[in-house]
Amino acid sequence: MRLVLVKKAVLILKVFDTRAVIAQILISEREIDAVAIGQPIVLRTRAYPDSEFHGKVLSIATSALGGPANGSEGTGTAAASSSSSNVNRTFLVTTEIQNDGMLLKSEMTGHAKISCGRRRIVELIRRRLGRTLKVEFWSWW
Repeated sequence: MRLVLVKKAVLILKVFDTRAVIAQILISEREIDAVAIGQPIVLRTRAYPDSEFHGKVLSIATSALGGPANGSEGTGTAAASSSSSNVNRTFLVTTEIQNDGMLLKSEMTGHAKISCGRRRIVELIRRRLGRTLKVEFWSWW
């Protein structure tokens, strides 16, 4: 057996309690108006695509993340822009998911759906078209 001396204040072990996990979901700035605290969330991970994990929206970030659409990270502050079509900002939505089967691990990825109520496809098209007219074209006048 070999003894190893550890210096003071050096991290030697990390312990994770994964009975319940916190999932962080990025929601587009264009869709954040439909998200509210308490809405149900269904999550699927890439590791377990046949399993669904359920939670509820616990919190919604108060400021946007992101920057230019090329993927470089921004400062996290919203800035007015005459050409906002090249900006892709997101908001961090947090949920807690019970992990009874201990399947979910730290740093896993996947996709989530937040139930924002039922809408007809015509309403969704009208909503997106209206948003474009009210924000993007509004700046022309």
